[in-house]
Amino acid sequence: SSFTGLTPSPPVQSNASHTLRCCATKLRNMALLRIVTWNCGMALARKAQGLLGLHPDIAEVQECSKKSLEVLHGHGFSGLWFGANPNKALAVFCRTGFAPQAVGKPFGK
Repeated sequence: SSFTGLTPSPPVQSNASHTLRCCATKLRNMALLRIVTWNCGMALARKAQGLLGLHPDIAEVQECSKKSLEVLHGHGFSGLWFGANPNKALAVFCRTGFAPQAVGKPFGK
């Protein structure tokens, strides 16, 4: 073949321990984000402590009522609720510092 457009790169010598130290430093400096998804099976108000015990930054909760927004608002969460049945649908809750935002119309019913 007459193709000569690519030339091999010289071998790179790596220092594994240096690489691990750099990765460990980056991880220590990163903020962690805890995302929780939970099917609460309704009655979130009675079960809220279980969710709060997971210390979520963002929680996506299925089968919760529209009133759940008020329940978790009292614990420092803002939220969006999606559904046709006010007693059983889906909500996304965000801890203070995050703001949930609907970016389009939900599909379905």
